[in-house]
Formats: sequence, C-alpha cells, structure tokens
Amino acid sequence: MKGMVIQMKKLCKYAVVTVILCLALSINVRAKDYITKENFDYSWYLEKHPDLAAAIDVNDKDAVWNFYLNIGKPAGWNGRVAEEYLIREYDFDYVRYANENPDLTAAFGMDKEALYHHYVSCGIMEGRKGYSTNEETNAKLQIYTLAESITKGCSTDREKVKAVHDWLVKNVKYDYDNYAARTIPDSSYGMAGPILHGKAVCQGYAETFEYFMDVLGIECEMVTGTANNGNGSWTGHAWNKVKLDGNWLYLDVTWDDPVPDRGDCVHWYKYYLVTDATFGGDHRPNY
Repeated sequence: MKGMVIQMKKLCKYAVVTVILCLALSINVRAKDYITKENFDYSWYLEKHPDLAAAIDVNDKDAVWNFYLNIGKPAGWNGRVAEEYLIREYDFDYVRYANENPDLTAAFGMDKEALYHHYVSCGIMEGRKGYSTNEETNAKLQIYTLAESITKGCSTDREKVKAVHDWLVKNVKYDYDNYAARTIPDSSYGMAGPILHGKAVCQGYAETFEYFMDVLGIECEMVTGTANNGNGSWTGHAWNKVKLDGNWLYLDVTWDDPVPDRGDCVHWYKYYLVTDATFGGDHRPNY
C-alpha cells in the first residue's frame, strides 16, 4: 500500500509538470491542405470504400468527386489530399531522388523537371520515396506512411484516434530544454519537430495530431486558446477536437504526455476524448 502511495505521488508530480509546460505563448494557426478536385486522393478513397468502388466507374474521376462532394462528405466519408501533391516542382529534392534511384539517373540524368514528372506520374505508384527541400513537407510525407503502420489492425475511427494519441505520447518529448532556455525552434511549433526530431511544444503536438487525422480521413481541428498553468495564470495553448460517431470530443496530447518523458511507461488519459471543451475548467478555447 505504501509503495502504491509513493508511486501515485510520483505520477501526480509528473502531471503537475506537464500541466505547467503547456506553453506556446503565441499560437500560429497554419492553413490546412485543402482538398480540391485536382488533388483529391481518388485511389485511397475508393480503397477505403469498396462498396462505392463496386458501384461506380473508378476511372470516372468526375463521378467519384461528385459523390464525395455531395454525398460522401456530408455523410462523414472524408477525403484527403493525394500524397503526390504535397511536393511541388520548385521544392522537389531531385538530387536525393536521383541518388536513391540510379536507374532514373541513367535515364534522365539530373534533369529536375523530368525526375519530378517521373515521381508524380510513376514514382509514387512504384513505391519510390520522394522528398522535399522543406522539412515540414517531409514530415507530412512521413505521416502518410506512419498513419498506415500505426493504425494497422484498427477497425474503427476511435481505435485509430487512440493509436495515434498513444504513438505521439510514446515517441515525442516536450521540448523542455529549449523551452527553459527560451530557444524553441520553429520546428517544435509544427510537424517537423515531432516527426523528424521527436520534440514539440503544444502547437507541434496539436498540428501533428490534426494532420494524422486528415490523412486517416477523420474530421479534426486544432483548438487554440489559453490554459491554466497550475499557478493561477493563463497562457497560450493548443489542443484538438475530433469528430467520432457524429460528436465532437476534445483531447490534449501535450497534457497527456508526462514531463519528464516516461517513454512507454506512462500514459495519461485525463485529457483524452472528453465532452467538456474546457476539460473541467483549465482550458479556455478562443471561440
């Protein structure tokens, strides 16, 4: 019994530290990758909905798009942006693509335009990796791969949400050293920090979770506002809301990730899929 009490005290200590470290004093909301008829991921959508694929001409993109826009989206059959549209020709890392694919170098040399055309028209379907010269774009590309592997075996959206939440808690650390030194890099505020460097502050956690949901076709938004840091003052913070079974539920991955980081040992679920947008009064959304 005494040992259990000591352990609970330790857990409470980690929880308090986590609550205090909610900081991103200024929250910048980045634009989503908006879905258009041109960048819609048709093959993924049809694979996700085999009944639709059996009832429609899969080569008729107009028919698929019109179904998504007029029937699928209102019913919660969300789409996503196709992976190949994340990298644009101007930031395509053609040197890395050529170096990793010597057969293409033999065919096209170091012709950036030809290599980019091959990537978008054939490379992705062949399983060849493309890269950007922009870290944030590379993080997004990696999320496509991670989302599939993390949720393998999940049969419901709720299971997928938990799988992503738990993966972030296990694999991302709050960027405490830079927080303490007031030297938080831009990457920790976005997706590059969590995915490429394993570190983030609240905005990075929230943006990354939201993008996982976008890739999985689950409706999600980042929520910005303020949070009580444990000593009575309120500071800028970011968290998420996700739509499951037609209802919006709230979660805060940052506050579910203990500080100091505990790796696979500790999972918090106090701030996980709750109906109260204020989490009992310590969060204040801007809306």
